[in-house]
Amino acid sequence: MKPDCPNRPSREKPLAWLVAAIPAALAATIISIPAPEANSYHQYDYFNCPAAKPQLIAACISGKAGHRSFFQIGKDGDAVLFGEAHANSAQKLELASRMKELYAAGYRLIGLEAMPSSRQYLLEQYRDGTLPRAELAEKIKTSWGYNPEPYLVLIDSAMQADIQVVFLDADRERLDITSPGWEEREAQMERRREAHWIEVMAAAQEERSDGGKCLFLIGDLHVPLVALKLAQQGVAASTVTLTGGEFFYDDVYAASARSLHLHTATRLIQTTDNNAAAGPGYILLLPQPPDASIIGKVNVTED
Repeated sequence: MKPDCPNRPSREKPLAWLVAAIPAALAATIISIPAPEANSYHQYDYFNCPAAKPQLIAACISGKAGHRSFFQIGKDGDAVLFGEAHANSAQKLELASRMKELYAAGYRLIGLEAMPSSRQYLLEQYRDGTLPRAELAEKIKTSWGYNPEPYLVLIDSAMQADIQVVFLDADRERLDITSPGWEEREAQMERRREAHWIEVMAAAQEERSDGGKCLFLIGDLHVPLVALKLAQQGVAASTVTLTGGEFFYDDVYAASARSLHLHTATRLIQTTDNNAAAGPGYILLLPQPPDASIIGKVNVTED
């Protein structure tokens, strides 16, 4: 759904128009977000809409299939994998605004791809008050490349809700894209990164002696494979793909909601079987602002 490494050239041409599609305002500092009431559950419209033709999905999400507390979706598993667009602030802020609900639903840890696990000490220093917020923001910006403020809001909200925060990523490797065969070396690097995430995730899950659940925020393209590999490690993870917000790759769900004028509400859509090997899969469709940059628009027809 989006590139994972902003500091390296991509071998795919779409990266250029992705950068151009992101509104300039995305880099602006986010001042604050409203905090939810303690122990209150934010209810989303919930729909069981397996992948199908656009007109069938439109018919499905226009109905009322009941409501479900968003963070109860992982109640029968060990963890939830969230697939994000790294440059999309709204997706981080949606999670940040629900941290008290996460805690009430039994979640005790959130893992972020945004920084290497070797720099976990930065979080400890920040929590203890020995690392200023501005310095942590600068370190995330330098290492990660994306706007650090939504991640800091997420970290602040988690810590305030007494949810542990861990960094997931591997230390980045240098890649000479002028050398022959660099594409394969890049693919190998990505596989090593994913293997490291899974190691950190499995260890975090195993260490949760309190039985608390874990939520992991990683790039959307990685989610299906990581979920399957976690399942092989004995960790059952539900998956959530986030779309909407300031910009997003369009899909049949977002386009269907738009065709029905349902694009201003947040809607939770189940897309896979509850008994799937990697756990059930969902799409969380966030509101589509009027100035959102829609990438790869899908036309929804009635035929």
